[in-house]
Amino acid sequence: MGLGCSGRIATRHPLRFATKPGTRYPSRFAPFRFDNHPRAESLGRNLSMHQSDDLKKHIKDLPVFPLPQIVFFPHSRLPLHIFEPRYRELIQHARKDDLPIMMGHLPSERTLDEHGRPHFLAVGGVGFMERCEELPDGRFLIELAGLSRVKVVQEHDPAFLYRRAEVEILESFSTNETAEEDNIQVMQMVVAGLRALNPKVAEYLSKLIQESRSSSALSDALAAAVVSDPDERQRLIEELDVTKRIESVTHRLSELLAIASQPDGSNIN
Repeated sequence: MGLGCSGRIATRHPLRFATKPGTRYPSRFAPFRFDNHPRAESLGRNLSMHQSDDLKKHIKDLPVFPLPQIVFFPHSRLPLHIFEPRYRELIQHARKDDLPIMMGHLPSERTLDEHGRPHFLAVGGVGFMERCEELPDGRFLIELAGLSRVKVVQEHDPAFLYRRAEVEILESFSTNETAEEDNIQVMQMVVAGLRALNPKVAEYLSKLIQESRSSSALSDALAAAVVSDPDERQRLIEELDVTKRIESVTHRLSELLAIASQPDGSNIN
């Protein structure tokens, strides 16, 4: 697959120690920073306004971008470097018609559909392009802003180079708000413990906690930041119970504090 991309863990924030030792991303996942590309166009989308209505307009025919190892969470950002023709076509259409894009996770064990396309997992994240730059040779640098969870109802037969599907929007719910509040307090204590060991990481996590408008948003923003294993990320994108997501992310943060507390842990940036 001729596409390069980078997730936040790899290039966009200081949580590199969140990646398991020995984890390597394929070379086609070429990292980039928009800081290095001043011509990048900001699409000016305010995701807090009319976002659900915008998404609902397109759920019958949504562009799908399947990738291995990438699980895209709501309330997160995903920078992508696009150079394969089918995905360049996708970005051209999405930019022209202001389309949301679903990121589909390709599992490690591949099977093919009747059209010879690899199956991707039905539940994934969807978002709008928040920044986009077209390079002179036709490649694109984009950044997606995560909006919602969706589940594929039916994938459409090929009509364009890229894939499309009908989806349904998945709504999160809480089963124990008291437990969520308790876990958020634990999160804050973990971040306080990290402050002396790795101030940059602690500052980043504190900002995520402060800026999240709900427990659901917090669970997704932190999962995107600190959970690196693709299978675990997929489990969390499929989990609609916010209480369980908060619990899982709190456990992961506690693991990171233990790692950072080891003799060489504070030097991992």
